[in-house]
Amino acid sequence: AAEAALFAGRFDLAAGLLDEAFIDIPDDRRADAVRLRAAADLWRGRAKEARHLLVGEAARVGEDDPARAAVMLADAAVPSIMALDVEAAIETAVRAQVTADRANADVQAIAIAVAGACFVVRGDVNEGRRLLERVRPLVEQTHPSAVIPPLIRHFVWHLYIILGWYADAERLFDATIHSARAAGAPGLLPFPLAFRAELGFRTGRWHSAYVDASESALLAEQTGQWTQVPHSLAVLARIEAGRGDGDACRRHCTRALELAQEQGSDAIRLYTAMALGLLELGRGRSAQAIAELEPAARLSQSRGASPADVPSRPELIEAYTRAGRIPDALQMLAPLERWAAENNDTWILAGCARCRGLLAPDEELDAWFVEAIRRHDQTTTAFERARTQLCYGERLRRAKRIVDAREPLRS
Repeated sequence: AAEAALFAGRFDLAAGLLDEAFIDIPDDRRADAVRLRAAADLWRGRAKEARHLLVGEAARVGEDDPARAAVMLADAAVPSIMALDVEAAIETAVRAQVTADRANADVQAIAIAVAGACFVVRGDVNEGRRLLERVRPLVEQTHPSAVIPPLIRHFVWHLYIILGWYADAERLFDATIHSARAAGAPGLLPFPLAFRAELGFRTGRWHSAYVDASESALLAEQTGQWTQVPHSLAVLARIEAGRGDGDACRRHCTRALELAQEQGSDAIRLYTAMALGLLELGRGRSAQAIAELEPAARLSQSRGASPADVPSRPELIEAYTRAGRIPDALQMLAPLERWAAENNDTWILAGCARCRGLLAPDEELDAWFVEAIRRHDQTTTAFERARTQLCYGERLRRAKRIVDAREPLRS
C-alpha cells in the first residue's frame, strides 16, 4: 500500500503506512520498507533523514545481505548531492561499490552508475564518463522492470546534460515522462519534468522548457514533494531570467530559497544564483550580477562541486569584465580553462573563449570569438551561441569595425 501511495504522489500517506508496518515487520522485509520510507522522506523535504535511514539500515544488513546494502548506499548518495555535500556523496558511492563486489552484476551496475554520476558532480568528468560508459545499456532502460531504480536513473540522466549527451537525455526523459503519464503516476513526473526543462533551456526550446518547469513545480507542490519544489522553481526562474521576466524570476527564486533553507538543500543556492545572475547580466547591471554570482562560486568551490554542474562561472567572468574588474576575471578564467580542457567540456570551453574575446586586445579578438563559435557549433546551444555573437559584435563596434560587426549582430 505504501508503494502504491508513492507512485500516486501521496508521500505523507506512504510514510504513515510504513510506520504501521515497522511495528512488527519481519527482519527479512525491513530493508525494503526502509528504502520506501527513505523515498517518502526524501520527497517530503527530509533528505537528511532519508540518508540517515539508508546508511543505518545498510550497516545493519551489510554482512548478511550485501546486495540490499549496496543499493541503499547508492540511494543515499542522491540526498547528499541535493545537500551539496559532494564528498559525502562520493564516500557513500564508493562504499556502495565495495559492498556490491559481494553481490550480483546488476547490483554492481547500480553502484557503478551512482559512482560515475558523483564523480561527474565533483568535476572528475573523465572518470565519471568512464564509469557511466560501462553501464549505459542498463542505465538507459526505461521499462518498469529495469535494473537501475528510477531515482538513480533520473539522477544519472541529469548528468547526461553536463556530459553533452543531449539527444540521449531527451530520449530518456521523454520515455519516462510518457510512461508516468500512461500509468497515472503523478508522483513520478516532477523530477524528470524539471530535468527535461533544464535540457530544453540549454538547447533553445524555451517554450516547451517553460511548460515543463511550470508543470513540474505545480505537480511537486500538489503531491507534497517539498524537496523537488525548490528545484523546479529554480529551473523555471532561469528560463524567466533568459526571457527577461524579472518579477517572476525573483519571486520564484525567493520561494525556492525559502523552501531549500528549511530542508538544507544548498544546491538550490547555486541554481537561483545562476538565474538571478543571468537576469542582471542581461540587463547590463554587472555589479548586481556579481553580487548574485560571487557567493555561489565560493559555495561551489568550497563544496568541491564541478564547474559544469551549475555553469555560472563564465557569467561571473563576463560580469567582472564588464565591471572593469579585469584581475578578478583573469584569476577565475585561467583555472576554469584548464579544467574545461582536461574534461573536454564544450559548453565551458565556448564560454571561456567568449570571455577571452571580451578581454583580448583589438588585434586578437577575432581568433577568440571564432574559437567560441566553433565550440558552440559542436553542440545544440543556440542561446549561448547568440550571446557570443552579441559580444563579438559589441567588441567589433568598440574597435570601430562597424561593417564587420553587422554579420554577428544580425546572426
